[in-house]
Amino acid sequence: MKKRMYVDKQGRKYRVMGGIGPDTFKARVQAADKHGEMGWRGVSFLPWRKSFPEAQRDLDEIAAKKKWSVWYGEG
Repeated sequence: MKKRMYVDKQGRKYRVMGGIGPDTFKARVQAADKHGEMGWRGVSFLPWRKSFPEAQRDLDEIAAKKKWSVWYGEG
């Protein structure tokens, strides 16, 4: 499964990241005014998953539903 990141109309960025411990993955969000690796927090309405592809699928589905744009990272 391809890693995809998204940005919403308010400039918040979304991506899947691992949690503490093995087999813990969740979509995370970063405020528009934050950059780099700081300030990422879990998307509260999406569940923790045991694999990256499962968490990415959750993020892809919500991004399509909310019409978020693909985000290609800083720069």
